[in-house]
Amino acid sequence: MSGTQALDCAPRDYGDGIICVCDAGYCDKLDDITEQDLSKGNYLLYTSSKAGDRLAKSVNVFEASATAPEEPVFFHLNSDVTYQEIMGFGGALTDSTGLNIMSLSDGAREKLLQTYFGEGGSQYLYLRVPIGASDFSLEYYTYDDVDGDVNWNNFALRDEDYKYKANISMVQILYQLSSCNASYIKPRSKMKFASVVLFSDTPCDERKQDCVKVELEEMNPHLRGGRMENHLGTTPPPPVHPTEIRTSISRSLAVELNTTSALANYATEMPVIKRASDIRGQPIKLFGAAWSAPWWMKRNGTEFGFSYLLEKYYQAWADYYVKYFDAYKNENISFWGLSAQNEPTQAYNNPSWIFSMGWSAEQQRDWIAEHLGPTLQRGGYGDLELMTLDDNRMWLPGWVETVLENETTKSYVSGIGLHWYTDESTDPIIIDQTHELFPDKFLFYTEACELVQVTRDTLGDWAVGEHYGNSMFQRQSGYRECIVYKPPTTFQAFNHWVNAWADWNMAINEYGGPSTYGYNAAIIVNATGDEFYKQPPYYFQTHFSAFIPPGSKRIEMTVEDGESPFMNVAFLTPDSTIVSVIMNP
Repeated sequence: MSGTQALDCAPRDYGDGIICVCDAGYCDKLDDITEQDLSKGNYLLYTSSKAGDRLAKSVNVFEASATAPEEPVFFHLNSDVTYQEIMGFGGALTDSTGLNIMSLSDGAREKLLQTYFGEGGSQYLYLRVPIGASDFSLEYYTYDDVDGDVNWNNFALRDEDYKYKANISMVQILYQLSSCNASYIKPRSKMKFASVVLFSDTPCDERKQDCVKVELEEMNPHLRGGRMENHLGTTPPPPVHPTEIRTSISRSLAVELNTTSALANYATEMPVIKRASDIRGQPIKLFGAAWSAPWWMKRNGTEFGFSYLLEKYYQAWADYYVKYFDAYKNENISFWGLSAQNEPTQAYNNPSWIFSMGWSAEQQRDWIAEHLGPTLQRGGYGDLELMTLDDNRMWLPGWVETVLENETTKSYVSGIGLHWYTDESTDPIIIDQTHELFPDKFLFYTEACELVQVTRDTLGDWAVGEHYGNSMFQRQSGYRECIVYKPPTTFQAFNHWVNAWADWNMAINEYGGPSTYGYNAAIIVNATGDEFYKQPPYYFQTHFSAFIPPGSKRIEMTVEDGESPFMNVAFLTPDSTIVSVIMNP
């Protein structure tokens, strides 16, 4: 690193842990590593702790200890024994992340982007970009919801790609009622934590085709308030939030609902991508993932539930990807890779109203070989890094074996995407087995998210950070069988041949949204206060991402007598520096 000077955390204690507060004027960051820091006999130590240390730097000297600890632990490093090469680290630029980043002032926004992409921060290289809506969007949408438009004549990027127009008023649309079945509001749509501003003083006449009734409800059970009729547009001061709001929406206001437009224009994804690349000093590596095809292409004719792509639309769906990449290319933004489908097992094995689309391994194998792969080649995107699975590792190695048994499919697929949501109930040895079967395919943890809702009680929770830490470098026999799901542990990845890691949302608001669920994230944005909070997961991940650059290789790190209370992993960087990450669980 160069050109940075360390700044310490500005702490705020919420009881279970400490967050570091950043705003336009101040944000903690790492400093330079100088030649003197790493002169002969020295080593650098960066420490984060529940007590409040956050990447605290100290320069130390290797020397014989006058007294030995009662139970010493001896680590042995051997840089002659190497394993996988590290590709890099990153996070997801969901609609929610883009909205929250752009809800900050210019100064605070710049601090947040420097926090993730700058030399004094995480130095992220990868961004995962949902192709269309995800469960962290204001509504379910694709880029062409016109029934039967197989030639994509109506394909267009949306405000979510270019700009939002939104007021953040933490409201959840539970369901929509309409005797008119108005076409401009999608039936069965569900939006949670949506930022919605509606203005209407006109009573709803259900005999007219321009009338739709909408019921909205505050989702956060910790912030219950009173019922309000025919009013939305001013947010009551905390903690009084509406639990139910009824309002009339005319046709002229329908676009206000669908785009959640009102008080401010926020340029979101594209400006974030471009500024992140400027800060990083190189193009950010983007990889896309679609949650679902348009409703009219699916078996059940809706965005969610038990569903899969109708075979007659296989080619049209492949063409959709080319349209998407062309649209971004027109904005001078290129992609590094893509996933064949986000969580393809979700719609088959856990069907619900989650935005999703199912694929069996056999279906995806044939679609890639016969449609997606050739179509990307013809469209000029044959160099994109295509990932299969992009789902929980519990499906290893069988899913991947089925997909890659076809040599044509195998030739198109570069890597395997993994999610962490079943990690504590599956042995990480299945990652090793997958690597042994397909050593030429990279392994990329593309999504990790703590399944805990954001509340005052969870802000700064150190245990959440520990789950990230454990999952990134767990020992060989460190998994636990569990009947009731518990959040996973993060050090598993890099001790088991994983090449890259991407967190889920980079930034969400104080209510965990806008989103379907309201789950936690490494950074929480408080737009009202024009500040953001760096939580423990941010620091756990930065212990890796800031010090292990692309091109580093994992090296052998053993413990004398084979036992250690610590979790550990070590790497040799391209400039021959040895970096070891050690965690005391």
